[in-house]
Amino acid sequence: MIDVHQYHRISESTHRIMNPLTPERLMLVGEICRLGSGSRILDLACGKGEMLCLFAARFGASGWGSISTRR
Repeated sequence: MIDVHQYHRISESTHRIMNPLTPERLMLVGEICRLGSGSRILDLACGKGEMLCLFAARFGASGWGSISTRR
């Protein structure tokens, strides 16, 4: 039987960004996306909007977040 966790470690070992998403990795996402003061972000299922707030503070980007009200 295949160990799912071992498969995940092997198949995604070269990925720079993956869960858990640390603040440093989140900033790396912003850098890779070349966010700046003119950037606008749509964050679906944003929860409390933490990513949008961090990107606004760090890169000067603006955005809109939407949470699902369906359960």
